[in-house]
Amino acid sequence: MRIFDFEAQRDLSDVSISLSREEAVDLLATLERLIKQPNLSKVYLSQIQGNVIERELAIALDRETPALAQIA
Repeated sequence: MRIFDFEAQRDLSDVSISLSREEAVDLLATLERLIKQPNLSKVYLSQIQGNVIERELAIALDRETPALAQIA
């Protein structure tokens, strides 16, 4: 797993994500879409306010990591 801060241009190692139930459902649907459509390289969950992206989460599958990778 890699979590990257685009604004600061650096990896993050200690994060917390709090989701509402609706946001969790959206995230689940987004992940399922990414898994089921191998032609997709990246998907985005965006929060838009007045035509401006306030928050955005980009999700990509790491296709180079072995399926049985260790998780610390």
